[in-house]
Amino acid sequence: MGRSELAVPIISTQLVTDALIGDRESLENLVGATFVFGMRSDGEAARALTLLGLDADDKRMRRSLLDLRAGRCLFRDHRGRIEAIQVDVVVPALLRAFSTTPARS
Repeated sequence: MGRSELAVPIISTQLVTDALIGDRESLENLVGATFVFGMRSDGEAARALTLLGLDADDKRMRRSLLDLRAGRCLFRDHRGRIEAIQVDVVVPALLRAFSTTPARS
């Protein structure tokens, strides 16, 4: 029904395991685009590669996810194409509004 109404659901999570429900295919037809930003653990990086449809055992790819800096991510489009991209927020007020970083005292 969402597609017929042109609804665009957005799933956002800090943990890849939240998006992996059972088999990866269970969400594959529901998710059009996926952004995977930097990871902090090798296990999460492997799960992120699985979510993207890439080889979770590829040490080079896991290392690249661990090395991503703010604004950099791997992007998978609705056709399955994957590319490293840089996301820049043009309006600083939006960055402040969506920030989950605790304020400095």
